[in-house]
Amino acid sequence: MSRKTKSWVAAAYTTSFAMMMSLTGVIFASPATAADIVPPAQLDRCGTEQDQYVIPLNGGTSYWIGETYLEPGAYTMASGTTTVTIRATTGIQAGPWIFDYTNNGPCPAEATNTMAVDIRPCNPATGLTEVLLTYTNVADATAWYDSDLYVEAYMKEKARSEIDYVMDGSLLDGQSVTYDLADSEPSSVGGIEGLAPGTYIFKAFHSRGGLLTYEARIESCNSSFEFPESPSTPGTPDGSTGGKATAEIKPGRFVIHRACMNTQKVTGLSKVRFRVERKVSSMTKLIKRPTMRAGSKACYKVKANRGSLLVVKVFNPDTKKWVRVARKKIKR
Repeated sequence: MSRKTKSWVAAAYTTSFAMMMSLTGVIFASPATAADIVPPAQLDRCGTEQDQYVIPLNGGTSYWIGETYLEPGAYTMASGTTTVTIRATTGIQAGPWIFDYTNNGPCPAEATNTMAVDIRPCNPATGLTEVLLTYTNVADATAWYDSDLYVEAYMKEKARSEIDYVMDGSLLDGQSVTYDLADSEPSSVGGIEGLAPGTYIFKAFHSRGGLLTYEARIESCNSSFEFPESPSTPGTPDGSTGGKATAEIKPGRFVIHRACMNTQKVTGLSKVRFRVERKVSSMTKLIKRPTMRAGSKACYKVKANRGSLLVVKVFNPDTKKWVRVARKKIKR
């Protein structure tokens, strides 16, 4: 599913603006007098590219440069300027605050930022694996913040245009942000979270050209079902029942796909029952119910529109329950 047609969640646990507010120690109470007005903050980091001033959230107070009103937030100094004068009004004049930017020397070498990928255990209930990606802007003397932080993850087997997860933002020096790589489209699969099995490439970029790359394999946890051993079954060479049944869903180009089942390693059963379900939003429909001989394999054509979820289950005769052995969401 392409970036253009699907929204993905990368849950960021920090935001640059909130951190800016925390950094400057702003408060949110409505001022009673001019002395209560929170002043804007100056950020005079090394060089000139990071020269900024921060306008706080201060109920009922307006901040101005000349006749230009300033919304709360961080502002970067215009190129070539080294001084800014800010005033405030709340029915009472306050300021002015004059900021001179003098720390204009070259910045020291920046520390190498880091990216860590935490692959959690596969969830047998969904066949998906939760993955947490943590990016850290390592603290150093430069105090550089990473603007336009961009994180992506995609299957190595696919073309790079098939980017699965993307999130951008900004991060102050010394701060970390964690992204929970999860499918956020509840209308089609009920909000299932995690990555499907495959080899993934994880990348993080930041504003000064830094690139971090990590490759990892996410294994499947429910692509097969091991039939438990049971008492002797007449007609079987070893007098026992057991073995593994597997299934795979192979997407087609349009609405026709293939559900393939394999019982070649199953012993002691005269037949193995499967079912193929199609899920769209909260609705589930049984679309195929094949019964196969043990020791065989076969593929069946099934219909499913893009955005649907196809699920293959096998019947466990011991528990009398259906067990999922394959799932595949049809890309939009």
